[in-house]
Amino acid sequence: MAEISAPLPSNLADELAEELPLLSQFCSLLEQERELLSSNDLGALSELLARKKIAAERLHALHQLRTSWIGTDGARVKTYLQKHAPQLLPQWEGLLELGRRANALNQLIGQIITTRLHLNEQALHLMMHGTQLPDNYTPDGLPTVETGPRHLGSA
Repeated sequence: MAEISAPLPSNLADELAEELPLLSQFCSLLEQERELLSSNDLGALSELLARKKIAAERLHALHQLRTSWIGTDGARVKTYLQKHAPQLLPQWEGLLELGRRANALNQLIGQIITTRLHLNEQALHLMMHGTQLPDNYTPDGLPTVETGPRHLGSA
């Protein structure tokens, strides 16, 4: 493992000070997204996703800046900071912890969406193929007999 050789940028502390609360806010947005997915509040979800996109874009820009300075290998960065800027280690550790939390929340949201998609596919399949309920009734109110699958859009 080669040591990071670049000098410590003077504004790395400022970058970490901006990135840390933004990542914390992003985790809160992920929590809200999880809750809105569970409650089926699509209106609020749409607004939240717009805010999440803005936060993600800013986080990506800060991440790109930071990695251009000190790289992406967490162990190397920690060693570098221990040697050259130990005062930044708490922010670095906090950033790593929030990154793990965001990753876990994102995985959970992905599972929720995958489960929802699967359930919707099953429901659609049942509606199209699983039941052979009549689509039409006679003037006497008796169901007509149909042999084909139910067509979407028909009453």
